[in-house]
Amino acid sequence: MSLPKRGNKYLIVVCKSCNKGFRVLDRPVQTGEQINVSGPQSLTCRGCGHVASYDPSEMQTVQIGPRPGRE
Repeated sequence: MSLPKRGNKYLIVVCKSCNKGFRVLDRPVQTGEQINVSGPQSLTCRGCGHVASYDPSEMQTVQIGPRPGRE
């Protein structure tokens, strides 16, 4: 799995265990792209490994920016 690239937008959810965001899709979301997710999805957090069900209403598109303290 590739690392997210700054400036790109990704579909993410927030882990119900560790509260960190992780990508639902590995690829970036293109401007104006409609993403159709049908029903809840069972997803595994890439940080802590917790498995949970996420409703499409819990998913959001965010733009990846620089990490605080880094250029």
